Amino acid sequence: KFQVDYDFLKYFKFTYRIGLDATNSEQKYGEPNLAALFAGTPNDDQGNFNGKNGKVMEEMLRRRELNQDVLVTFSMPVSDFDINALVGGNFNERKYSSMTSTVTGLDIPAWYHLSNSANTPLAEELSSRRRSNAVFAQVDLAWKSMVYLTATARNDWSSTLPQGNNSFFYGGVNTSLIITDMFEDLKSDYLNFLKVRAAWGQTGN
Repeated sequence: KFQVDYDFLKYFKFTYRIGLDATNSEQKYGEPNLAALFAGTPNDDQGNFNGKNGKVMEEMLRRRELNQDVLVTFSMPVSDFDINALVGGNFNERKYSSMTSTVTGLDIPAWYHLSNSANTPLAEELSSRRRSNAVFAQVDLAWKSMVYLTATARNDWSSTLPQGNNSFFYGGVNTSLIITDMFEDLKSDYLNFLKVRAAWGQTGN
């Protein structure tokens, strides 16, 4: 991960961060040629190893995710108010690829190599890539540490959705009041803190 922060115009801050997550793996799986290993044995005579001629499978997997964020934040007290806001964007890309090779009918019963067969290996290759972009904003207002209001909005674009219908918007509003700070006469031995909260929001779909 890498991040850069830059403060400007006293109340503003610019942030850029990028992260890369990559994994590569190789796997091998083998089954012995039991029909050749136990040829002529009682179990073989009973047909217990029919069709068990051995198998080798090799698989290579690659995964990569690149994530980038760009943010501009604002924070400023104004009289009895505290104002915090941000706007930003997110850019995400995920790539996946795999290569699988399989061969059956091992000539040397317990040697697990793709060349250890007169049969031609079967190869399968898969790959996928997904991109998503988003812009978002949030505003937080507080008055005398008693009244709080938060509003959020976000729009996403995803490459996995049909072209022309790949954008979706969602947002929400959250507010809370600390009643016992607004009306201190309410405080007693039985009630020292009372908070009321209301929220409305949408989910992305």
